[in-house]
Amino acid sequence: ESYPTFQEDKVILEAQQANIDRRPDRELIAIQDDRAVFAARRAIKKMIEAEGAAKAAAE
Repeated sequence: ESYPTFQEDKVILEAQQANIDRRPDRELIAIQDDRAVFAARRAIKKMIEAEGAAKAAAE
């Protein structure tokens, strides 16, 4: 059964996210394996900014 393995990952990922949330101003350092994560975060940030600009223009 693989459930315990996924549960371990969940605990670690939640702890990492908690650290990121505590210091949102802190720049994250990318390593080779993080390229996709950073690309996704950049894409989401751009979408949020575009949505905000569209809402502001509509007002």
